[in-house]
Order: sequence, then structure tokens, then C-alpha cells
Amino acid sequence: MKRSTLTEKETQIVNLGVSIAAGCQPCTKYHINKCKSKGMSDNDIHNAIKKIEKICNIALGAMISSALNRVNVSKDREIDLLVECDNRQDILIGLAVSYTINSTTLFEEYLNLANKLEISKKEISAIIDISKFIYDKAKAHVDILSEESGVEKQIIDRGNCSPGCGC
Repeated sequence: MKRSTLTEKETQIVNLGVSIAAGCQPCTKYHINKCKSKGMSDNDIHNAIKKIEKICNIALGAMISSALNRVNVSKDREIDLLVECDNRQDILIGLAVSYTINSTTLFEEYLNLANKLEISKKEISAIIDISKFIYDKAKAHVDILSEESGVEKQIIDRGNCSPGCGC
């Protein structure tokens, strides 16, 4: 039977994964402390961070490989998109990180793994909500710093992008 909600520990590890993937230092520090308050050991947190790092690196490698292939210069890069996922927590982290860093290829892989482990749509929706919230919070931290330094935001003409691009 599928669960309908994430546990507190799962929620905090997802929060940590999103914080790191979003590049938010204040959020990362906060969520490491929250993981500890939910009973996670330093070793558990360390292992989760290493998994997050690996997922981020694989996603970046896949994006670089895709970009290189599009310029027909190098086709010698093969990226292994299969990340070791032997438990529920690994897949939850993978969903959170791949969604946050916009890796459609990896996110699709994790959605397939989530389905096999019977992770519910409600749980995946919660992960997406967490990702959006923390990503926006991370962006707000940088926006505040840029505004305090007197940098004005520029209006960008998005006329050349495809409707699905989202940039």
C-alpha cells in the first residue's frame, strides 16, 4: 500500500537536498540542524549529502554531454544516469534534487523508480511543493543581496524561447 505522506525525517532530508541543489547556504545550514533535531546522526546526514552531491554531478554531466552533442564536436561522453537507489530515502532525495535542478532526464528516472517503490503521487507532489518553496527562498536571499548592492533587475525579452522553455 502506498503511503500518503512523507515522514518528518523524510521531509527534512528532502528539504536538505533541495537546499543544496538550489545553492542556498542559509537554507542548507537550517535544514542540517533540522535533520539533527529529527534524530539523524552526522553520519546519516553526511551520507545523504554525498548522495545529493552525486545526483547534482550526474545531472550536470548529463547537461554538459547533451550540450556538447548538440554542437557536434564530441560524442565521446556517456553519462550513467542510473544512481544507486536501494531504498526509499535515496529515491526521495533523487526526486527532490533532480526536480530542483531541472534535470528532466533524471527526474523521469526517479519518477519511474518511485512508482516501483510505490511512492505516492501525493508524496511526489509534496516534494515538488518543498522544492518550489525552498528554491524561491534561495532566490530571495540572492535578490536581497543584489538589491542591497544597488543592482537593478533587467526585464528580459523572452521572445526567442519556445512556449515550453519556461525561461
